[in-house]
Amino acid sequence: PSAAADGSPADGSGQEWVTVFHGRACRYEARSLRPAQPYAFRVRAETGTGGGRGWSEPLVVVTEAAVPDAPEPPALVRREGGSVVVEWVAPACNGRHISHYELQVEPQQGGAPRLFPVPAPSSSSAAAAALAASNATGSQADGGGAAPSSSSGGAASDAKVVGAASDLPPDCHCLFRARAVNAVGEGPWSAPARFRTQATPPSPPA
Repeated sequence: PSAAADGSPADGSGQEWVTVFHGRACRYEARSLRPAQPYAFRVRAETGTGGGRGWSEPLVVVTEAAVPDAPEPPALVRREGGSVVVEWVAPACNGRHISHYELQVEPQQGGAPRLFPVPAPSSSSAAAAALAASNATGSQADGGGAAPSSSSGGAASDAKVVGAASDLPPDCHCLFRARAVNAVGEGPWSAPARFRTQATPPSPPA
């Protein structure tokens, strides 16, 4: 006799059962599952002709929480003097609340990368920050770009996170990238985005 095992997300999405194992072993390890998500598993014995008895009662298990996903690359909001304000979409927290973010800035003209802490916004403050950022965004982007990638329960949200970097060199191209941190640890860095700081205005004539 052999055994077959089915698995399905148990999150109420109504997805169909998928056969994840068929063989003689009485043990199977499911891999590549999403963190902090419920899954249902069931098993049945089969004869050599492929038939078998009915399925067992489903076993529902929840995968462990993990570090947050990588955010989208930062997008430019505004720049003023040696300060640059950027924003990104909050990534999936993967089962643990995102406590804060880190914004790394690396000048392309030399110098060590700098790290700027960014608090995780609440749902209300995130909406206000996103609105303020959209109102402030104009045609100030110069040399920057961003490419897309993906906090309760693990799913990503549309909330915007706004971070600022200060005391940067004038008229300097810098690489910006962000990551989220939760109780499990530090998530992966986003892909970098490249922006240029404002040039120092010329001195007034004597």
